[in-house]
Amino acid sequence: MIEIGYSNDEIKEQFTKLLDKQGWVVTTGGVKYDELFYLDYVLSDEDEFYDSPARTAADIIERQNLYTEFGKHLVKLQNDLGSRQFVICPDYDGDKDLAGCISLLQVVVRNDKIYMFVFMRSQHIENVEYDNNTFLLLMEQCKTYLGLKCGNINVHVTSLHRYQK
Repeated sequence: MIEIGYSNDEIKEQFTKLLDKQGWVVTTGGVKYDELFYLDYVLSDEDEFYDSPARTAADIIERQNLYTEFGKHLVKLQNDLGSRQFVICPDYDGDKDLAGCISLLQVVVRNDKIYMFVFMRSQHIENVEYDNNTFLLLMEQCKTYLGLKCGNINVHVTSLHRYQK
């Protein structure tokens, strides 16, 4: 588990070093990329990631869909803070061309703190800042809506990668 408490540039540098040191070359669909298989890291609401631009239109759609679904779940969580049912498995409207990178997002409140668990099937190194900012914005939305303190955001990435040039 990696504790993340850095700026955008520092986290990207740290992940790049991990890819350089521990990653291996994978080829799929004729495309070569460096992959770090299985990465866990932790964010806190004290981390300050500026919002970087999305790489693709799919990233923007994914974030918008997540925000919409998130708001619906917040209302339910407010009624039962002990619930374990705040689970979002993003639905991409059956669009087979839009494979979501976030597989599951869960929010749990314990001891008057909000904790978030994110399971990503895939994360491109150029999207790390954008994704982390999304998680921090969602956590801030929870904090504001529920009036509680933030715990950690725990992120599990199955494949952190960068495409080879």
